[in-house]
Order: sequence, then C-alpha cells, then structure tokens
Amino acid sequence: MLSIGGQSPLCTDKASISDDVCSRCAAGIASGGLSETYTPEQLRDLFEVNVFGVHRVIRAALPEMQRHNSGLIINVGSILGRLTLPFYGLYGRG
Repeated sequence: MLSIGGQSPLCTDKASISDDVCSRCAAGIASGGLSETYTPEQLRDLFEVNVFGVHRVIRAALPEMQRHNSGLIINVGSILGRLTLPFYGLYGRG
C-alpha cells in the first residue's frame, strides 16, 4: 500500500504500482474570483494541493515503480489548465 504522510492509500497494493498503472484523479481545489483579491495564503493553499500535491504523489510512487522497472502514472487534471473561464484564472494556473 502506498500513502503519503499517513493519508489515504494512493494505490491499493504493490501490484497496482509495479505491474499496471497507478492512476490518481484529483480535481484539486477549484476557487473562483478576481485574481487580485486572492491573498498570498489562499494562492499558496491552491498551489499546495493542485501542484505540489501531484508532485508528492509522483515522488511517492516512483521508487516502487523503479524498483520493479515498470509502471505508468496517469494524472487526470482539469480542462481549465488549457482553457480558462472568467474568474478562474488562478485555478487554471495551478
């Protein structure tokens, strides 16, 4: 079982990491509003989940995958990374 910091499991068993695919679908934090009204703390929280969270998952899965010399990570994000909507500019950047 793979987890980060005692959180819920990312993949249910080693076979799902080493032999098949570790797939993580996380929408993250969607937060709309005028970009200039975000505080630095709100923006930091947004990036903590939507950017750094994905990085943590990959770093946690890779050692086991490398040990078995196999595996595939599929990250499913949001269309707002390519196309943004009014008042969702900061979310689309994450």
